[in-house]
Amino acid sequence: MGWVDRDEFWRCLGKALKCAGVHQQHALLCVDLDGLKAITDTDGQTAASAVLRQCSDLLLPELQQDDLLTQLDDNKLGLLLLNRSQGQILQTARLLRAALQNSRLRWQDKIFRLGVNTGLVPITDHPRQLTDVRAAVEAACREAKRRGNNCIHTVHPEDVKLSRRQPNLMTMQRENDEQRS
Repeated sequence: MGWVDRDEFWRCLGKALKCAGVHQQHALLCVDLDGLKAITDTDGQTAASAVLRQCSDLLLPELQQDDLLTQLDDNKLGLLLLNRSQGQILQTARLLRAALQNSRLRWQDKIFRLGVNTGLVPITDHPRQLTDVRAAVEAACREAKRRGNNCIHTVHPEDVKLSRRQPNLMTMQRENDEQRS
């Protein structure tokens, strides 16, 4: 399907949450384009929009036919990867990161390189609310950005719900992820 507007993206995510199961696993990704705000500040919104379009053009070939891409805010893209195993999801996230971090983006006579920090939320057969998944991907993206260096960070919606009740849980999750790296 490719590029969709934000409302359609959230509607399709809601449908994906309802149909996720053992044989239909999906993932929501939030890709923070580190440096896009600086382009806006120094070269204006037209330049930032042109660079964002180039980023989208780089990502689209890496997506499958049913996957979706949208702009979440000024410097973030959202991706909905559908019908993949968890291994395929992580592999695709890595391919997307490589496509962006290795590219030189152009506007007029300038060349830009952006950092890419990705929050990833697996969508499996556990019942989830749209608000929980959105909160989880935002938390994952913030953590990836905090870590920097073109990081991909995975958070499960259950972790975010528990962290509201147990504030140290996200810290424990980060420590566990770092030990596995």
